Amino acid sequence: MTALVWDTPGERIFQTGVDRGVLYLSSGTAVVWNGLTGVQESSNGELKSFYLNGLKYLEYISPGDFSATLTAYTFPKEFESLIGIVEIEPGFNVYEQPSKSFGLSYRTKIGDDIQGVDLAYLIHILYNVRANPQSVEYPTIGENIEAMEFSWDLSSKPSTDSTMTWRPSAHFTVDSREVGSEMLSELETVLYGDESTVPSLPSVDTIRSILSV
Repeated sequence: MTALVWDTPGERIFQTGVDRGVLYLSSGTAVVWNGLTGVQESSNGELKSFYLNGLKYLEYISPGDFSATLTAYTFPKEFESLIGIVEIEPGFNVYEQPSKSFGLSYRTKIGDDIQGVDLAYLIHILYNVRANPQSVEYPTIGENIEAMEFSWDLSSKPSTDSTMTWRPSAHFTVDSREVGSEMLSELETVLYGDESTVPSLPSVDTIRSILSV
């Protein structure tokens, strides 16, 4: 029999960081999101307990839908119309207008005790997202100037791809450790574009066809 071994070199895995944010508009346009500082992912799943004769006999966690809090120092101008800010004349904007849905992708880094944060990454792909701005505070300028950080509550409507054999979801990830380099490169070309490809948000079916073995 083989004994368990802890802390083998290369097996101390951790996740950290967020980068390569891309905003995908319903028009098909993709826009780089500079200044992205964090995405706090969550779900509204609920734990339900059932009792019989005073004793718990069943626990059930109802699946939730993706939600998150997104923070950034800045955001693309194209994002304004998605959160209800509409330009009615050049430089003249009106607020509290209807929001719009959009797509979003970003990476989170995966590291280990040998390669550090350059081991791998997850590409997060979100569909049918809406953003609700949190309150914004404009403090007076003092001796120490700090950049303001904006934040939004993200909610989503699950993607209902016709070929899905799982519960519909709005949140998908691609793990660079598990995907062949050529397939990963093809997917990133679709997401980020190149000299001959316009970046776009691929459907779930398209991603599956790219990554299928």
